[in-house]
Amino acid sequence: MPTVINLWASWCGPCRDGLPHVQQLADAGGDRLRVLGVVSLDTLERGASYAEDAGVTFPSAFDGDGEVLSSLGLNNLPYSLLIGC
Repeated sequence: MPTVINLWASWCGPCRDGLPHVQQLADAGGDRLRVLGVVSLDTLERGASYAEDAGVTFPSAFDGDGEVLSSLGLNNLPYSLLIGC
């Protein structure tokens, strides 16, 4: 199944602006598209609190120290990638 992975953080302005669009994508994709979030370079509490306030319903993993971000060779958020196409 195609999967969108979105790396984001609660403190990141562009992430906050884009997260509603990622949620819309998750809603529109239904059972044809998987959307996963990765809360990166943030605290679990702040990430979870912001996700709840923003109405995020897609699942998110926690990567507080940014290992996923750095393993992809990235140093900026937000970042989305599409896999499994």
